[in-house]
Amino acid sequence: MKALIYLAVFLAAITASFSQPNKPLLTTDIIFDQAALKNLRFPTKAFNQAKSVRVYVRFTLTPEGEYRDIAIVNSKPVDESFHEELNRFWSRLPNQASKYAGYYVVPISFLFGDRGPEKLKPISNETDTVAAQPGYTLLSGLPIISYVLCEKKAFVE
Repeated sequence: MKALIYLAVFLAAITASFSQPNKPLLTTDIIFDQAALKNLRFPTKAFNQAKSVRVYVRFTLTPEGEYRDIAIVNSKPVDESFHEELNRFWSRLPNQASKYAGYYVVPISFLFGDRGPEKLKPISNETDTVAAQPGYTLLSGLPIISYVLCEKKAFVE
């Protein structure tokens, strides 16, 4: 009887592993991360406010490798300048391999450094979360860091 139970468990495990193949996710390919870090910019209006913000972006990656249905899905509103920047950015992304087709949400942290990248301001909407997105895969976050370095000069009359 124990042998039958072990055999049933073994067969169930094998069947489950074949019926649910490991689907590659966008996080296993570095093209998206590299393109994001190269092309995403801190929106000027938000930069002038000198604060760090996290934005959750939902998108669909089609079997043809195109990005569709792109939207900010924070549970609380974010500044319109982030919407404008993400629209500009998404139009510049290269198509992905069809194996990555799916539904994704990526958190993007726009981090403001106070006089350099060593002193990053805390994220102002840290408690904000992603609005419910059933069926979407949450990717690891992308940090976009901006800062201003000022040089002190002596005033000579």
